[in-house]
Amino acid sequence: MAQNVGDEIIQDVISFVESKIGEGATWKDKYFGLLALGAILEGPSKQSLINVLAPAMGIILTLYSDESRKVRETAAWFFSKVAQNHAELLGTESFFPSLYEYIIRGLKDETRVACNSASIITELAKALKPVEGQNRNILSSCYPELISNVVECAYRKDEMRHGYGRSENKITIAGFDALYSLFENAPPDVEPLLLKSLEHFYNKLKETNVQTGSGLDERATDLQSFLCVCIQTILNRLDQQLSEDVCSSLVEVIIQCFDARNDVFEEGFLLLSALCSKFGGLMDKYVEKIGPYIFHGLKESDSSDTIKNACGLISDLCTMVESQNIISGFHEYVPLLLQIMTNRSLQRDAKLGAVTAIGDTYLMTKDKFLPFLDNTLELFGSAANQCIDVNTNDDDFMEYIVKLQGALIESYT
Repeated sequence: MAQNVGDEIIQDVISFVESKIGEGATWKDKYFGLLALGAILEGPSKQSLINVLAPAMGIILTLYSDESRKVRETAAWFFSKVAQNHAELLGTESFFPSLYEYIIRGLKDETRVACNSASIITELAKALKPVEGQNRNILSSCYPELISNVVECAYRKDEMRHGYGRSENKITIAGFDALYSLFENAPPDVEPLLLKSLEHFYNKLKETNVQTGSGLDERATDLQSFLCVCIQTILNRLDQQLSEDVCSSLVEVIIQCFDARNDVFEEGFLLLSALCSKFGGLMDKYVEKIGPYIFHGLKESDSSDTIKNACGLISDLCTMVESQNIISGFHEYVPLLLQIMTNRSLQRDAKLGAVTAIGDTYLMTKDKFLPFLDNTLELFGSAANQCIDVNTNDDDFMEYIVKLQGALIESYT
């Protein structure tokens, strides 16, 4: 309704909220008041909302420490929505220090309060990302304590209470989402802390590879995936050159993860791709080690995302690493890529990845690719025919066709 009505709804909602969060209000009143206020954060003009909300932020903040868990949870949700839509209200020298204290306490609170507190960090880090030439922001001085507390939150093993059933890793997901956002949007002045965090997550990933008789449990495999994305995000953010020892250690620990699981996983391939981007030609020496795992992903995995990222890793080894070692093994994986293109059970993105990987492999192998050329051109021609006279209202399929056209053109040329 707020998105349709706009500014006209503000005063009615504010009057309702004032009647709900005043002195003597029950937890239900406060809860519904916060929900109503959060519901109008999108729709009305930014300036109209700021004019109304700015004077009330201090009062609303006190609800973040209410005796009712439901009120605290909803207050944290409200501030996460403000961070997403009107972060300038939160990122001020006068208000942020108080909010920050509540966020830190919230990360240690009950599960849903902690999840929503982590979401505030996720959205605030995005909104306050430094512009070019800006070395720091209001979060800079908080980064060491903030990362420490969010890491502690991400490692919690909570179960949802109050009738909501199991948490299904919600606290872990919320915590790691906040970490991803902090690392991706980190101001330049905290880069030394990112290096320290890289070492922490590497060690934590190594700890997960404790194999039992039946393999790793679900929590360990989930944690491996989260940690791989964390490390990948830090690598992508770091501007400085890293030592070859870092590359070697990370390749080894990813292989250990694959072995501990007796399987490959998409985040592991994505981290290897990040290493290709960061270290370039240095990754060539590890191709023989990671090759069998790429083959396993292409041949044995039933996950389209894992297959897509295995294809992406092949492309990265060809284009970013310009691997000479991949030439010795391409005759084994190209038939698998061709099979992926015709596998009807796979999602479209996996097939797009196979098309791109075939094109990138040809650029590396040139004349050596000739034994596969006829079959490849036949399949490419069949794929190209899908792009002709497409008549459908399926937006997802049309998006796939556009991507397929681009992948085919790039591979042909």
